[in-house]
Amino acid sequence: MGSGGEPEDESAVDRLILSRLGPTLLAVAAALVSTPFVATAIVTMSASPFGPELDSGPPPIDFAHAVPIALVAVVTAGLIGGAIGGRFVRRAPLSGLLLAVAFAWPVAIATLPIVPTLRGELYATGFFCFDVCTPEIRSGDLLSGLTAYGGSVLAGIISILTATIAIVLAIGAWVARRRDHARVAAVLGLAAYGTFNLVSVLGRTGDGLPFLCLVVGAVIWVAPYWARWERVRPRAATAAGPPAPLVS
Repeated sequence: MGSGGEPEDESAVDRLILSRLGPTLLAVAAALVSTPFVATAIVTMSASPFGPELDSGPPPIDFAHAVPIALVAVVTAGLIGGAIGGRFVRRAPLSGLLLAVAFAWPVAIATLPIVPTLRGELYATGFFCFDVCTPEIRSGDLLSGLTAYGGSVLAGIISILTATIAIVLAIGAWVARRRDHARVAAVLGLAAYGTFNLVSVLGRTGDGLPFLCLVVGAVIWVAPYWARWERVRPRAATAAGPPAPLVS
């Protein structure tokens, strides 16, 4: 028997998820699956809301040019999110899931201008519209993705409605976790994060497809760890035995 009463004859899947690089490798694999969907969203969001005849920005990019942008974004997000969330996911899947999403989302946004800048291509997205539409993320400015995400966070903070909803959802997640309803806590925690980042989540198209891809990928990523945690936890509690009586 292994530590905590776990059997030592583990399957290949168990050995993979328990390895040091397991969480990161699984996160990158899940991210790669989402690449075509994220690329589709990038194409849509690169079009000016007012149309090219009313905007001086670059034209929308096509799918072939969007794929490498999406690939760099999802792989980098998978690496960072998987590495950070992976430090917790084995013993606390809920914490690992929420941390992976919390770090992967800003990383993905921050990396959007990298590929078009290195390739010398015109690219613009994250339009802020007031009379005219100005892209927040642009090729040629490697920090524009990071500053755009910072602006969306600031918008979430100063928006009383979204901030209040996010706080209520976060409190609900905390209460659910305290009552051992981990799945409910996961749903409420992800909803709280998405609400707080509503500006960047919805974007101009309002469909939230990139964030949905991230959440689905993160859920697939955490699933084997969650299943193992639910198998191991009762055995560990049984091995620990009943609590010692109080000594007066």
